[in-house]
Order: sequence, then structure tokens, then C-alpha cells
Amino acid sequence: MKNKKRYIAIKLEVEESLSRNEFVKGIWNNAISLIGDYGVAKTGLWVHDFDGKFAIIECNHKKTKKISSILSAIYEIENKKVRIDKLGESGTIKKLKKKFIQKE
Repeated sequence: MKNKKRYIAIKLEVEESLSRNEFVKGIWNNAISLIGDYGVAKTGLWVHDFDGKFAIIECNHKKTKKISSILSAIYEIENKKVRIDKLGESGTIKKLKKKFIQKE
């Protein structure tokens, strides 16, 4: 059976700019430190879009609460202070962008 996906829109406030690679590495490292390699593998965590201000995170539909809690626990990436706010979640990227990102 194919795993269903959910997409989470987030807004970032960063004191200095972050590259996509720094952001992805920071998300993964924080997730691994909180729930371990096996736990992260079960979430299906993936960064779809990242433009420095907004990002779209993909995960397993049953793990959205876990991913949300991981994101809320992140306050620093690559020694740069970061604030991550969850804007919302959806079953498709198109609906997520329309509902949450294009309004900003």
C-alpha cells in the first residue's frame, strides 16, 4: 500500500540568510537528534520548496504532528538563529500554496 503524503507550509524568520542545503541539513540534523534515524525514516521527511522565507515540507500523513513538533523545536541552524512558524498543511502542494503561501 502506498503511503499518503501531507505537505506542511512553514514561514522562516532568520537573522542571516540560509541556503537550501543549510536548511535541509539543519532540519535533518535536528530531527535525527530528537527522534533518531529510524524515526526520521518512518516520517518520510522531505523538503520540497525553499526560498529563504517559505518552505514546503513533505511527510507521511500519520506523522504530521511529529514533524510539526520537530519544526517547532528548531531555534538554530548553522549557528544562525531561526524561528519556524507552521502556516498550515494540505494533501497537495497546489492547494497548500494557494491557501497559505500566496497570501503572505
